[in-house]
Amino acid sequence: MSALSGVSEEEAQGLALAFGINTIGDLAENQFIRAAVAINALAKVTDPPA
Repeated sequence: MSALSGVSEEEAQGLALAFGINTIGDLAENQFIRAAVAINALAKVTDPPA
């Protein structure tokens, strides 16, 4: 997990314990991350910047 910029070893351990995220692939496939990305994309479509 330390391959992610700004993620310490302690934070990586927390992600592993809380969400089972051990790799960047795990992070990308996480249901909560995927939902956040989808919500962000939809927000841009429904309320484009002025």
